[in-house]
Amino acid sequence: MAWLDLENAFGSVPHRYILEALEHAGVPSSTVSVISALYTGSTSTISTSAGWTGPIAMMAGVRQGCPPSAILFNISLEQVLRTGISTPGFHLFGQEVKCLAYADDQLLLVSTPRTSRAILTVSSIAALAGLRFKPSKCASLSFHYTRNTRIVNDAQFLVAGTPILNLKCQEAYKYLGVRVGPSYKQDNGEFFRGITKDVKLVAASPLAETDRHSGPHSCHSGVPL
Repeated sequence: MAWLDLENAFGSVPHRYILEALEHAGVPSSTVSVISALYTGSTSTISTSAGWTGPIAMMAGVRQGCPPSAILFNISLEQVLRTGISTPGFHLFGQEVKCLAYADDQLLLVSTPRTSRAILTVSSIAALAGLRFKPSKCASLSFHYTRNTRIVNDAQFLVAGTPILNLKCQEAYKYLGVRVGPSYKQDNGEFFRGITKDVKLVAASPLAETDRHSGPHSCHSGVPL
């Protein structure tokens, strides 16, 4: 397992790559044209003690505060992951899981000793997209089983040529708000109770559009919006 954290992720992805990723994802050309018009020719100016600078071309990064930005970033990163992950993943309930990704936080899952190759490949593909991982915020966990006993391997993996933390014993890595490790134990009940409370507050708020006849609208997962 390798947790990979992107450095300045939302501000690094080149605009050309965003448009290419949209095309590869099968987004309609009309939508790609709208996004292209939004990003092509973008400039910025900076106020300094000597006055305003001239226009500075903006060639990378999604727009801050723009509703489509998170979607555009996710589609761009998905192209990196689909291209870069070719090693066998972890089988869970009949499904092969090679990666868990939430925005700029990724977790690679490899079931063979080729984790180094997987990290190197994903890092290389990410570099082509103008993205790079930050070794100090990455970590790994390698283990195998002998006679039903889990053995944590003394492995060492590199990200951008720099060794990353390999978890052992009680060490843990914080991923999406939850600390995980080979022998790390923590009661996350309060964390999930807080999430449940927030979801219920959103569902009951004026932000949740309701229909006088059918009640709260539901998404495909059955969660009220």
